Amino acid sequence: MLAETLDGASLKTATEALRSEQKTLATAAKRATDAAAKATEAAEATKAGAAEVATAGKRALSQAITATEKRADERASAAEDARAARIDKQLAAAARLDDRTMWVGLGHGLAAVATVGVTLAGFWMTLAFAVWGWRWAMNAEGWARGLTFVGLIAATAGIVIACYHSWSWLAPRVQVAIDAYDKRNRKK
Repeated sequence: MLAETLDGASLKTATEALRSEQKTLATAAKRATDAAAKATEAAEATKAGAAEVATAGKRALSQAITATEKRADERASAAEDARAARIDKQLAAAARLDDRTMWVGLGHGLAAVATVGVTLAGFWMTLAFAVWGWRWAMNAEGWARGLTFVGLIAATAGIVIACYHSWSWLAPRVQVAIDAYDKRNRKK
């Protein structure tokens, strides 16, 4: 039926058009196949590149984490060393203070012993003088006897007041020495 409607020249033209169309379609199919192959290669290259980037990223991240941990450990170690040095300084200062406390207590103790010795010597000398003075006043006659009694009463009052002030000054110092001794012996 197609042959009846078309004459030979039209058929030839239609055949050439079909052949040309077929060549065009074959060329387009070849181009499409080549483009698909190139796209596949590019996708595989991209996939490989992405895998390399991921591997490099993991490696860089691991190195950064390791470096950060190392720096943190170094900082913590430095902070710990500084803290230990401060503690050592504080312990040394406390030991020096403890030694000073001992010397202060010893100084107060020696001052107390010296003061007690001088006070006792003064007390006994004054007592001996008072006994001698009262005895002498008893043997005196006339106005000398009255004047001597007044002087002895004033001297005896002075002796009592001096003893009171000496002991009131001495007692706190003896207590400081005792406290320092007790504190030092309690620590050890």
